[in-house]
Amino acid sequence: MVDPNTNLHVNLIYTVFHDLDVIVRRSVVCNTSSQPVVVENLMSATLDMHADNWYWTQLSGGWGRERHQISRPLEQGLTVVQATRGASSHQHNPFVILSRDQPVSETSGEVYGLMLVYSGNFIAQAEVNEYDRLRVNMGIQPDNFAWTLQPGEEFSSPEVIMCYSDAGATTLSHRFHRLLRNR
Repeated sequence: MVDPNTNLHVNLIYTVFHDLDVIVRRSVVCNTSSQPVVVENLMSATLDMHADNWYWTQLSGGWGRERHQISRPLEQGLTVVQATRGASSHQHNPFVILSRDQPVSETSGEVYGLMLVYSGNFIAQAEVNEYDRLRVNMGIQPDNFAWTLQPGEEFSSPEVIMCYSDAGATTLSHRFHRLLRNR
């Protein structure tokens, strides 16, 4: 993609692991202009779909009680989990699950998992609009983010690992683990 006003090129890089049912995506911004450009917002992945009764599950917690599942239905408006403390941590993990028609189940139901491979400030957000469309974004948290690209330079976002299962979160987890162990 090329922005004709700024002459910035954005390449969406997909890596498909067919044997694992996993897709990895990142965005690369290339400054092909003759002037420096400041990147202030760059999502690693965006997922658009019809908002058919989806639930959002995030992993949040605190010291000694890490990674509690917090699930909520996605309704019109914005749902966000983010870290702005300089690092992801036990408070908020850069991982979400979208489950259809019910809160996430270990053994049944359609689930999509998104995991940002990044330990800095991050944002994961889902927005359901007035036309019943769902958009999920995941990437670097844009508050206080600014990266100057000199002419000819490029910036790559962190990768998002995306996975699907029609058999619940256990199958989703196994697919993530197989990828991370063997990659």
